[in-house]
Amino acid sequence: MATHEELVVELPKLDKLSNAARLKHAKKRRLKQLKRYQEYVRQQRALASTPSTAGVSGGNIMRRRKAPRIAFEDGSILSDMVSRNELMEVRQLLEKGVDPNISNADGLTPLHKCCIDNTVEMARILLEFGADLNARDVEGWTPLHAAAATGNLHMINLLLDEGASLTAINLDDKMPVDVSADADIRYILQQRMLEAGFTDDVLEYIRVSVPKNMLADLKDSVKQGRSLNVQDKYGATALHVAAANGYADVLNFLLSQDNINLDVQDTEGWTPFHAAVCWEQQEAMRLLAEKGASMDIKNLHGETAYAIADEPEVREYILQLKSEFGQAADRAMEEAEAEKSEELGPRTRRLSVRRMRQADKSNMMKDSIKEEAMLRRESMVRQDHDRDLMARQESSGDMVPMGDGDGLVELTSIRRLDTVDSIDITSESRASVSSPTAGSDDGNAEKSLAADIVPSSPTENAAVGMTRREGERGRSLEAVRTGRRKSR
Repeated sequence: MATHEELVVELPKLDKLSNAARLKHAKKRRLKQLKRYQEYVRQQRALASTPSTAGVSGGNIMRRRKAPRIAFEDGSILSDMVSRNELMEVRQLLEKGVDPNISNADGLTPLHKCCIDNTVEMARILLEFGADLNARDVEGWTPLHAAAATGNLHMINLLLDEGASLTAINLDDKMPVDVSADADIRYILQQRMLEAGFTDDVLEYIRVSVPKNMLADLKDSVKQGRSLNVQDKYGATALHVAAANGYADVLNFLLSQDNINLDVQDTEGWTPFHAAVCWEQQEAMRLLAEKGASMDIKNLHGETAYAIADEPEVREYILQLKSEFGQAADRAMEEAEAEKSEELGPRTRRLSVRRMRQADKSNMMKDSIKEEAMLRRESMVRQDHDRDLMARQESSGDMVPMGDGDGLVELTSIRRLDTVDSIDITSESRASVSSPTAGSDDGNAEKSLAADIVPSSPTENAAVGMTRREGERGRSLEAVRTGRRKSR
């Protein structure tokens, strides 16, 4: 049986495996575990049949020990039951009052999971109990984005019939129609958009209105005396958002304000300059450098902005800015730091700070979603097999232990790309500059066309006083998780 230390040592190796290889490895580990348990049962039976123990408790030395009482939160149970497609259990939990919109660390709600797995009946139950049709994960993806990317037509029709937004924009400026890899699905979505009156002119207005609305909200916040350094739950500020997206007008406004924190770090240690570098926003990089933003601050993983840059020209531009604005520029040292960072390899979602090249991101994102659905289906088959095995052994008097017994690391599904988890300004995806989900102090503000159809803006932070508009969301720097980065 593997010890805890052995499993910890094994983790870096597992991180380098493909998802298919991880699954194969997990199956082998599980098979070994079951074989060990069967051997244990045989030994206990042999021991119970010896003269010295045969009289103990009727020869049954395998008395059940009192199981420890372990309680899980209802939200965690709901998420697990949705993944298993347990319709009755989910209905019972929702009838108890469990929130159908509870989300995990990636911002994925149960409805997102249904759209990835194409469990339509489960989605109907969630919607019956008030699931949010337009809930956004940390990368700004709505359930309709997920359904479109995985090509689940029945799910798409269900969501649209229930009123899902066709024009919600994720942190990559993509509407559901943009993330679909299937030509037929794209055609259907385009037709539905035309029927709803979304002409090319209207759609273009939606796409360009985000920075304008953000700037208007920030100016309103200044008039009302609100701080512009307020951070959301991921540590993102308006400056992170503007830098990640390259909103020049917004950046100029923020940088003109007194007491603006140029080097504020999010929960992953990313500064606005990290965000600008990650998304290759050279104008934003220059504006920040001109105002004196540090280019040498390291994030929680010890990475400077230079280390997270993907492209040689971006790294060269950083050295140019350092030289131009009086910050030490040591190419050899920067290269050494970057190589050290790359040697760390991929990390889990919460620790990952790398991102894919912008050119590769879209296709890998689609592949990741499909792979996640496949892995979940395989996981459900494996769980059914284990339950059948347990049932057979229970019927023969053998109790199979619950759990993996040897500390087997649970395989985690890879999430699709959408609002990159937060402003985990981590580097694998756009600055964790995901706009806060809370309502705004200006919630009663006058609603315009943009308020109804513009994607949620990164400025809708209540603390910053940003007006909440559906779909106006800025790019989130949150890390693209390891599996997603490798397998997409």
